[in-house]
Amino acid sequence: AFDASGTGSWSAVALAVNYALSFRAAASSNAYAGEGHSYALKATIEAANAQGHLFVASAGNKNKDASRAYPCAFAVENVLCVASTTPADVLEASCNFGNETVDI
Repeated sequence: AFDASGTGSWSAVALAVNYALSFRAAASSNAYAGEGHSYALKATIEAANAQGHLFVASAGNKNKDASRAYPCAFAVENVLCVASTTPADVLEASCNFGNETVDI
């Protein structure tokens, strides 16, 4: 869904998740985050939820509340928002955070 420079679109991400769903994948690992909301991606995540698919998502790396970092900000039951930690198991300084949005 992304090119060599790390640029991509939410619609490309939705296509990639739909591809995984077509193979009945139980989970997907989604290590990206952005501030733009995408109705297409949210609908794809909701469809994944209906199939019992776990959507693991990165909290993002902007050192701010993840309530505006998508896909973590989507209030869909199957989204597991994951923060990054140091080798000492301390939250990375750049990692997004949020009691309501970051799960682990």
